[in-house]
Amino acid sequence: MKSNAKQRLHKGSIIAVSREKESGVSLLAIEDDLRGKVLIPCEGTPTARAFDTSIGGVIIGGRFNNDGIVGVRIAYRVDVPGVLSEFTPIEDADVEVSQ
Repeated sequence: MKSNAKQRLHKGSIIAVSREKESGVSLLAIEDDLRGKVLIPCEGTPTARAFDTSIGGVIIGGRFNNDGIVGVRIAYRVDVPGVLSEFTPIEDADVEVSQ
């Protein structure tokens, strides 16, 4: 059964984004404020582009630059299967997130 309710909002600092060679799955590593280190599956190229758009310095010379996002604080949600569904830098988050 599909729920229309928004998934829980999480906050944390980005550790890195990596791609598993065997599966090709991209993983966002975050030091979550409540859960500690978590690995969140994400769509690699679209996620890198979204990070570059919202944070900048993530894609340099057409290549992904992990150093451009390390330590950036974000608010994020994952969908029901646990895949990254949305994120925003903390400073751009709404009041609900910033409190």
